[in-house]
Amino acid sequence: MKKAFNFEKEQYRGTIKQLMKVRGFRTLSISNYYNWKNTISDSTIDVGNVATLKYNLQDGYLNMFDKHNNKIDDETAANIYKNVYDVVVDMLENEYNIPYKKRRNILVKINR
Repeated sequence: MKKAFNFEKEQYRGTIKQLMKVRGFRTLSISNYYNWKNTISDSTIDVGNVATLKYNLQDGYLNMFDKHNNKIDDETAANIYKNVYDVVVDMLENEYNIPYKKRRNILVKINR
């Protein structure tokens, strides 16, 4: 029996991955973004225990990590991709309102 394919999850993950790839981001730190906003979490957006999104350059996969840098498995994160996408869009909309020294720890670029 085949496992059900979650198209909504793949759509949001693919969009986040494409945004990170086009903009040249290696890591997006949700926890640092919320610290900059002086909030623990936005009352309307629940991202669970996701603290960081990392784009793996070697295999092209988007990984989610918690605040202890433990990888969150796909089954656990499947129902929060929409909320994570909303936070990423909010981060990119407020990108130039964030001071540079804070921004470089929130939106980490790919450097060689």
